[in-house]
Amino acid sequence: MDELVENVFKSVCEQTGITPKMLFSKKRSAIIVDAKQSCAFALREWGFTLKDIAKELNYKDHTTISHLLNKRHHNSLKNQLIGVRAIKWHLSMRLMEMCDIESNMEVKNSQEA
Repeated sequence: MDELVENVFKSVCEQTGITPKMLFSKKRSAIIVDAKQSCAFALREWGFTLKDIAKELNYKDHTTISHLLNKRHHNSLKNQLIGVRAIKWHLSMRLMEMCDIESNMEVKNSQEA
């Protein structure tokens, strides 16, 4: 699984209080559908196609994702916010990784001098 997708799913699960197993289940309880909608919003914002999002969430095809994003309005704004937070969390994780790499490079350069 792509690092972005993994981070989005992990963040959404933490924010909504569900497990990854629940996220990928076929159950359609409101909390699980809300979490899936949050993931779909985040991945769509990142530029994933409906087909790609469906594949990542284990749906048969893109039509379910289209419905999830465009027709389902229950908690929609809250779920969009959770999706945005998931993307921000991913970006902060990437930034921290980049800073560690740069700080390690600085340490090596100063030791060589």
